[in-house]
Amino acid sequence: MRSSPPAWATGWTDTNGDGKQTTGEVGIVGATVTLIGGGADGLINGIGDTTATTTTGADGIYNFAGLTPGQQYQVQFSAPAGTVFTGQNVGANGFDTVDSGRRCHHRQDADRHAGPRRAQPDAGRGGYAPAKLSGYVYKDVGNDGVRNSEPAIAGVVLTLTGTNGLGQPVTATATTDANGFYQFINLAPGTYTVSEAQPAGFIDGKDTVGSTGGSNAVNDVLSGITLGSGANSVENNFGEIVTASLGDRLGPTPTATASRRPVRSASSAPLSR
Repeated sequence: MRSSPPAWATGWTDTNGDGKQTTGEVGIVGATVTLIGGGADGLINGIGDTTATTTTGADGIYNFAGLTPGQQYQVQFSAPAGTVFTGQNVGANGFDTVDSGRRCHHRQDADRHAGPRRAQPDAGRGGYAPAKLSGYVYKDVGNDGVRNSEPAIAGVVLTLTGTNGLGQPVTATATTDANGFYQFINLAPGTYTVSEAQPAGFIDGKDTVGSTGGSNAVNDVLSGITLGSGANSVENNFGEIVTASLGDRLGPTPTATASRRPVRSASSAPLSR
């Protein structure tokens, strides 16, 4: 029986989370890959199935050699610690040459006359490290858009909207704590917007985009925040101004009271001391 080409592929860091390995996305080293093979009947059905494991090497490449034509195989990936798998088969090309397939059935049908008829050995899987986005809502005493030990504003609601790398909508809310801090965690790579619900008793101040950039063109909105794999966007801040007051007490004009001293005539006797 003619032996099959090896099953090999890559596990890669899907920086933008789109499920496709694109230029600049490097391999994941040390990920565990398991190959399940069919038993004597060539089918994966729990009866005599075989199992082999390996780990991804340089550039995220793994390899299973010496596969048997006509045998059914399944490749399974275990996500490394701190990594989330991206979407599967997003390319809709059926060949898994550039897109992600965590469990890929690899079937080679043996033609009795021509040997192996079809082989699809490339079964890859992309993953990303979840991203985070955070910031503060604070009393901007200097109204300069710079947060520097100024009082925090607690209880403010922030809304996160956006689209992940697979084009799926994302929505979440957070509320500032006693330190005015808010945070969104476990985000997939994508592009996001944070909107602030204007807190009562304050006038809108200056909003500041954080460490990964974005736009503050609209009041109470930070938009166009792009997060890649493992990104940590900090200091996405909303400054507020305390409302001022001016006034005085209004009331009746007070009446002056004059005191009168007794008048002494020239003929009067001198006052005794």
